[in-house]
Amino acid sequence: VINPDEVIIPDSATQKSLLAKLKSDKAWIEKITTHLILRDFTSFMENT
Repeated sequence: VINPDEVIIPDSATQKSLLAKLKSDKAWIEKITTHLILRDFTSFMENT
């Protein structure tokens, strides 16, 4: 951070909201990653 005085720290309610969204996004990314790995593995097994 170039100027630490310009950093805005959100209030408690906003922090909770952002944390919930981050956890939701992480779960979605894990689900899609698992799906893609399994899809590619299935394709590999069918072609070998």
